[in-house]
Amino acid sequence: MIESGMQESKESKVTIIDFNFETVEKAVKFCYGFEDPNLWSIDNAVNLLQFADKYDIKDLKSFSETFNFHGNFFIL
Repeated sequence: MIESGMQESKESKVTIIDFNFETVEKAVKFCYGFEDPNLWSIDNAVNLLQFADKYDIKDLKSFSETFNFHGNFFIL
């Protein structure tokens, strides 16, 4: 998308209006491998699962589903 010639590519920014800042920030941190001890709570996991589903982020979706199912990030 950033190199596609679309508006986001021309402006070098992506505007996400359907998720709050906290959800987007946590998703980006996850994608870059940052470890955030506050990342996994029930509320965050539900929001992150919706975000991952919409933007097709498979790893984040898998981790979110696992957390939501087991209620514990470390159970895979």
